[in-house]
Amino acid sequence: MRPVKVTQELYFITRRRSAYLRSLLPTQPSIFSKQLDRRVAFVAIELLNSWAGYSRALYLSTCRGALDARLRKLTINQHFATDEEALYFAAKRFNPKLRPWPTRITHRDEPDWLDPNILLILLDDLGASNSLDVGAALSFDWQVFRDLPTVRNFYAHRRENTARKTQQLMITYGLSPVLHPTEFCLAYERGKSQSILLNWVDEMNQVQELAVS
Repeated sequence: MRPVKVTQELYFITRRRSAYLRSLLPTQPSIFSKQLDRRVAFVAIELLNSWAGYSRALYLSTCRGALDARLRKLTINQHFATDEEALYFAAKRFNPKLRPWPTRITHRDEPDWLDPNILLILLDDLGASNSLDVGAALSFDWQVFRDLPTVRNFYAHRRENTARKTQQLMITYGLSPVLHPTEFCLAYERGKSQSILLNWVDEMNQVQELAVS
C-alpha cells in the first residue's frame, strides 16, 4: 500500500480489501473442509497484513504532510526529504545499532508494522498532529489486535507451539480446545451473529476508518 495525499483514501482502499476477505468466508455455520481451511488461512494472514500495509502507508503519508479527513495538512516536528529518510527514522527508532544515515533501508530493517504500537510510538515521537486521533482509534480493546496474531502465526507456520497457543486462545473464548483452528475461526462467540473471524474483519475495517476520520 502506497502513501496517499488524503489519509482517508487509505480507509477506502482497505475497505475494498475487507469486502473481498469477507466474500471468502461463509456467513452461516459450515463443515470443515480442506478448501475452507485454505480460505480461512488466507484471510487470517492477509487481514493482519492489511494492517501492516495500512500502518506503514499512514506513517509515510503523515511524514509527507498529507491531508486529514477535514482536509487539514498533517504536521510533524521534523522534516524528511524522502520516504527513505522517514523509513530510516522508523528503523533507527527500534534498532539503535542500525548503520548511520545515509544508507539503504531494506524490508528487514523496517519495524514490525503488524504491531499497532509501532505506529503509535512513531507518530508520538514525531509530534504528529494526528497522533491523538490514531491513539484514540487504537485505544479500544480490539480482539483483532489481541487475538488474530495468535491465529495468524498458526496458519503461517502450522507448528506444535503455534497450535498450542491457539488452543489456549480457544479456552478464553469459552470454546473447546480440541477444535481445529479453522473451526474456531468459524465458530460463533456467544451473543454474536457472525463468526469470530468475520467479527475480526469488521473490527479491522472499523479501526482503519477511525484512525483517519
